[in-house]
Amino acid sequence: MVKKIDRRPNINKKLRKAYDKLESLKKEIEKKEIPDDILNQINHKIEKINDFEGNDRKLVKFIENSCSEILKMLNKRLGITTINYHENNWLSIGIGVFGLPIGVICYVVTKNPVFIALGLPLGMSIGLTIGILKDRKAKNYNKQIQLEQ
Repeated sequence: MVKKIDRRPNINKKLRKAYDKLESLKKEIEKKEIPDDILNQINHKIEKINDFEGNDRKLVKFIENSCSEILKMLNKRLGITTINYHENNWLSIGIGVFGLPIGVICYVVTKNPVFIALGLPLGMSIGLTIGILKDRKAKNYNKQIQLEQ
């Protein structure tokens, strides 16, 4: 079980939003079967947040960094991702790996520089398609938490 998050009294809007994001992440983690060693690491991060003595602005940054670290750990160790994780990653991969080379090849063949620019949306659509398929697969295998990063 994930530890309770102790909120500071009289918090500002940004800190409330950071706490809400951490609470949402905690609820999503509790829905999954997480090994004890990973739960211990998550609980250790929450203890650090609860014991943080800096000002509110530093605490907001600390909570955001802790959430990112937790999400990275869940992804790396268990393959758990957030909503649209693969879609966002594969969008840029599609442009760089597929779109640009396709555009350059079309330019070389036709000697028309317009084809360089036309390769980018083609690569973007290939990347988005791959990302959407990977996100669906993650959701079907219950490897997705209902958060957007």
